[in-house]
Amino acid sequence: MRFARALALLPFAAPLLVQGQILDVCAAVNVDLFALLGLVNLGGLLDVCLCVSALPLFVQTNAVAIIAADLVGIDAVVDALAKILIGAAGSKQCSFPKHASPICSASNPCGFNCTDGYVLSGKDCVCPAPKHDCNGKCTDAACPTGKLSKRDLYPLENLCGPGEQLCGLWAAGPHAWECLNTQRNLESCGGCVTPIPGARASGRDCTSIPGVASVECVYGECVVSRCTHGWKVNQAGNGCFNVQDSKAMFKNADVLLS
Repeated sequence: MRFARALALLPFAAPLLVQGQILDVCAAVNVDLFALLGLVNLGGLLDVCLCVSALPLFVQTNAVAIIAADLVGIDAVVDALAKILIGAAGSKQCSFPKHASPICSASNPCGFNCTDGYVLSGKDCVCPAPKHDCNGKCTDAACPTGKLSKRDLYPLENLCGPGEQLCGLWAAGPHAWECLNTQRNLESCGGCVTPIPGARASGRDCTSIPGVASVECVYGECVVSRCTHGWKVNQAGNGCFNVQDSKAMFKNADVLLS
C-alpha cells in the first residue's frame, strides 16, 4: 500500500507510471459529499465507481461535485474524494497498461478498455500486425511525419483517422505533418495550433496558459483544474488569474470610486 499512502499526501492525487504500467487506485463509493466536506445537507449523495486519476475531470463534470467545488474549492473536493477512494472497502490498487482507459465498476474496479486503436491481448493493449504505432496511435496508415505534396492536400480527410485533424509539425520541418485528435490534444485543443501550409492556426495550447498547473483538453476546450501558487482558476474554468494582480485591480477601482 506504499503507493496508496503516497497518493494520500498529494494535494492533487495522480497516477504513477512504473515500468510501462500506469498505477492508480479505484473503488466504488457511496458517500454524502456535502457531509464529508462539513457542508449543510444539500442531498449530495454520490454512488459511483471512480479512479483517483479521473477525479479532476469528475469534479468538473459531476453536478454534485461542481456545487461542492464552488463552495469549498476544487482542490478540497478532489483531495477529500481521493482519501475516500484510497480508504474505501474494496479499494483496489490497479495497474493499467499504456493505451488503456479505466472502466471502474463495483464488480471490477480495475476494468479497462484499450484506446488509440490498440486491442486487448491478455493484460496488455497491443498494436496488432500489420498495423504499427505512429505518434501513440495504432494505425495501418503511413506515419504522418513526411512532407506534404499537392496530391496529399486533396482531400485532407483521407490522411487521418476518424476524429483526427491534419496539423503541422514544425519541429520536424516546415512541411512535416501529423494527425491529432484536437478534441483532447493538450497542445492543439480545439484545432491546429500549428497549421499545415496554406491553413490558418486555430485551437489553443492548454499547456501555455499562464499560471496553469493541471489542465486537460475536453471536447476541444481547455479545462483547468489547478493553478500554481498565487494563481486561481477563473470562473469559466479555462484559465488562471493572478490573485495579487486582481487584488490590485480592485484596490485601484475602490480608489477611483471613492
